[in-house]
Amino acid sequence: MSILNKVAAALFAAFALVASPAFADGIQSGPVSLKASQSTAASVGSCTGLGTGGTCALASGSTDSVGNIVLTTGTSPSNSGSLTLTFSAAIGPNGASCIFSPTTHGGSWNTPVGLVRTSLVTTSVSLFWANNGVNLTGSSSVNLDYVCFGF
Repeated sequence: MSILNKVAAALFAAFALVASPAFADGIQSGPVSLKASQSTAASVGSCTGLGTGGTCALASGSTDSVGNIVLTTGTSPSNSGSLTLTFSAAIGPNGASCIFSPTTHGGSWNTPVGLVRTSLVTTSVSLFWANNGVNLTGSSSVNLDYVCFGF
């Protein structure tokens, strides 16, 4: 099976999330359930575009496989920026495929939001974001949900 087919199969399985018992590795073959109690935590850094004093962090409970990135702006944030999500260990022998989704847990994005993966290695993924030409609101937060799978 080609790498592209493996990624497609993994993504299809991810969207077929069903209730199932927890497994030692967090995933079973066929329809899958992401293990909510995964103990390995990713980290986020190298964030740009958030203005002076802006920060980025993972929400509580985020793991290598699934989570929420909180982008908190400072003063004079931009309309675009970047970030790097770093996994606690290599997530797959060839890299990771991640799906990012802008959410309104905190502040508001100006839709449509542009998201482009700019680099991919086995231990991290970098992302460029664009807020449709509108600067983020200062001293507020916006969020990105993510789901990542190794391939």
